[in-house]
Amino acid sequence: MSRVALGAVVVALGLLAGCRTAPPAAIVGPGADAPWPQQRAALEKLERYSLNGRVAVAANGQGFSASLRYQQLPRSSNLALDGPLGIGGLRVVLEGEDLEIATSRGEKLDGDAARA
Repeated sequence: MSRVALGAVVVALGLLAGCRTAPPAAIVGPGADAPWPQQRAALEKLERYSLNGRVAVAANGQGFSASLRYQQLPRSSNLALDGPLGIGGLRVVLEGEDLEIATSRGEKLDGDAARA
């Protein structure tokens, strides 16, 4: 390989490396091993956050697993639980003081019924 070709390869690799996007800034908090009051205080300062993951529950010989999506905005919160393959699910929406719960079976609760 000639010096010119080698130089061109080095320049091309340098340009490609420069095109990489920077990772988002990390939110620095007290850490998972910090006492709960410190963790809670740090969380309460956040206006917006989201959580995506999975949850598994086992109780009284029964259990289920679901995907979990949660989004917190300044004036609203949204929680979605979806069973495997989208079978079954639950949506909880809080807009100001208004609470609404909807299931995959078409059941809807709002107001005092949802709070109960």
